[in-house]
Amino acid sequence: MTPTQFRDSAVPADVRPGVERVDGQWLLDDGTEAIGVHAQPLSAVLRPDTIRDGAGEIKDVLVTLSQIRKYKLLWAMDVDATTSIEGVFDETTFRMSYAWWLEHADQPVDTTLAEHDGNGIERSAAAIERRYRAARRALDQLALERAVLLQLATLIGRSRRALAQSTSLSAVRIQQIVDSPTPDAESALNTFLGATRPALLALRQGPVPAADLQAQLGADHADELLADLVALQLIDVADDAVELTPDGRKLLAAVTDEASVAGAR
Repeated sequence: MTPTQFRDSAVPADVRPGVERVDGQWLLDDGTEAIGVHAQPLSAVLRPDTIRDGAGEIKDVLVTLSQIRKYKLLWAMDVDATTSIEGVFDETTFRMSYAWWLEHADQPVDTTLAEHDGNGIERSAAAIERRYRAARRALDQLALERAVLLQLATLIGRSRRALAQSTSLSAVRIQQIVDSPTPDAESALNTFLGATRPALLALRQGPVPAADLQAQLGADHADELLADLVALQLIDVADDAVELTPDGRKLLAAVTDEASVAGAR
């Protein structure tokens, strides 16, 4: 590995991607996982002015508009929970109950991102870790697709030996993948067969105009489904008509035979 590859691994210093916590995970603006995020709770970085009752207990909290903008505290302007008041400070201020403040006091703010805000080798290490995790997710997705395709191939009659020859895998490895699929692979195959079955049934009597087939399917992703079937050479499209290929007819026979499908699973 060359130093240039190391340099290219990190986020450019003049780029500061946004960071957001979604379902317990820190994500960058583009939806990828953020690595090395450190965030302090709101209560640790903001000490708002307070209003106390006669016993000295905190009753209400005052948050200024500039503080709201800085820490993105949109909840502090909730019309049902806060009151906008003027004249307390040099800017608009929002008054809220102490209980409402405490409900949001653990909100993560003031985030730092190791890949951008870190120093030296730690910054590059965070960048490499993000790329590594992304590559692992991509590899896992490819492994899932491979397992589904191999199961599909056996479902339409391909032998383990033929698949071994076409993939450079051993027949034993093919058998392991097909006969012992992961739960995710099994679920993906069932989902694909469930989505494919209406299209195959619509073509069982012969060619159908492409527009009519799309109308019959009535699915949001009919175009994507048909494109997948074309790529797998399960259907053929010619002169704006769609028909089953020989492999498509084998799959039709399999998906309409519950015993065959169950055996393939």
